[in-house]
Amino acid sequence: MSKKIKIDPKEERPAKVKAGYDEKSPLTGNYKVLVEKVDFETDDPNIPKNDTYKICMETGYQTYWNAWKVENEDMLLHIEKQMPSKIASHKFVDSNGHVWYPMVTFSYFAALHPHIDAQNQLYWAVSDVKPVTDDSEMETHQIIKLPVETNKGMSLGLFKILNTPTKVWSMYEFDQALDFYEQIVQNWIDETKAKNTQTNEQT
Repeated sequence: MSKKIKIDPKEERPAKVKAGYDEKSPLTGNYKVLVEKVDFETDDPNIPKNDTYKICMETGYQTYWNAWKVENEDMLLHIEKQMPSKIASHKFVDSNGHVWYPMVTFSYFAALHPHIDAQNQLYWAVSDVKPVTDDSEMETHQIIKLPVETNKGMSLGLFKILNTPTKVWSMYEFDQALDFYEQIVQNWIDETKAKNTQTNEQT
């Protein structure tokens, strides 16, 4: 049975635009799903070599069509162990048994992620990312791992997503949240290039 997602009847719903999208979303009924064929490099016999990735650009829910199915209990359990329980609890199961989860994407300085309020309502948020500086933060923050350069070479460093978001959007404004996050990333890339260019000119 599909998980029911609460929709505020007073909220203005976007037009059912199909242009630029591949499929209708099982969450909203709007044509807002992008579809992409993906390949995996893995020796794990439980993970398919290729799959079909789908993401609803209206809600930010994503699925791997062949892998994330209700009958693949071990795989789903493994996936859910890697995400906060509040996010896992907001999964959506469509009428064909495919499981959709809210996505998370992050960099060294910002993260786009689901934000769950005290009423268990899901929003989209962009939050700052900072290095973990105290072990206690492992219990109070969502933790992510990113490659860092050390004296011994590359290693995985621990980073925290700050608990107070920089900006928040409704569940149905994921595309706006993604645009905001991608602009932050682009600004950082542009600033880094400018600094590198200035450094090279001075040497």
